[in-house]
Order: sequence, then C-alpha cells, then structure tokens
Amino acid sequence: GGDSAKLIFDHTPALATVAWSPAVIYQDRVTLTVPSGDYRLETGFWNVETDRRLTQPTGEWGITLGTLPLP
Repeated sequence: GGDSAKLIFDHTPALATVAWSPAVIYQDRVTLTVPSGDYRLETGFWNVETDRRLTQPTGEWGITLGTLPLP
C-alpha cells in the first residue's frame, strides 16, 4: 500500500440541528486549505450530550457522499 492521509473536520453548524425542518436544505460554508489529492467525502452527526457519533440502523456512523479530486 501507499501513503495515505486523512483530514477530519468537525464543527458546530450555524443553525442547531434541533431547529432543522424536514425537506429543507441548509447551507453552512467553511473554508479549508488542504493538499492536492483525491478526497472521499463522508458525513455524519455527533451527539454533543453523549460525546458520541450517532449511528444509523445499519450500525454505520455516516454516509459517503463521493470523491472530490483537488488539483
């Protein structure tokens, strides 16, 4: 195998998730400086009260959104 790197970015959204409504798209912009490469984008949710990731019924903590190639 080759070298691999991982970038983990966590943050609190501008609008708390308890205030979200179904079928509404919320935007939350962030700026990151990262090296070139192909990045697998994954998303998930965190419970601040328990300090643990929320899991899906499948047991997985999140979903893969796709790959983002950066030049």
